[in-house]
Amino acid sequence: MTSPMRGVTSAVLIASQLLAACTHWETVSVSPRALVDSAHVTAIQVTEKGGAEYVLNTPQMSGDSLRGRVNSSVRHVPLAAIDQVAVRKPHGAGTVALMLVVVVPLILAVPSIFTRIECGSGGPGC
Repeated sequence: MTSPMRGVTSAVLIASQLLAACTHWETVSVSPRALVDSAHVTAIQVTEKGGAEYVLNTPQMSGDSLRGRVNSSVRHVPLAAIDQVAVRKPHGAGTVALMLVVVVPLILAVPSIFTRIECGSGGPGC
């Protein structure tokens, strides 16, 4: 792969990762049981009544407890100990701003990069 193409590929990968990061945690008003049973969530942010806060990955109901992974260990949290739960939501303004700052200039730069590649290889019209 030529050097300009490597740059374009890298820029596209970086932009896609940045766009995926434009989210925030939003507290939901439904119970943890209703959230896990009805939605296909891959992670939830749990705040316990004692103040502990963590992200529970692959949450599932297990009797009267919420079970999931925190880092590499399995955690069981009694529903009675949970104060609130939150889910990841897209951050609209952040996504728009990031697109204007990163993605749009990248798209505008691509034609000139391809012109340089073509002219560097002795292509037609150079």
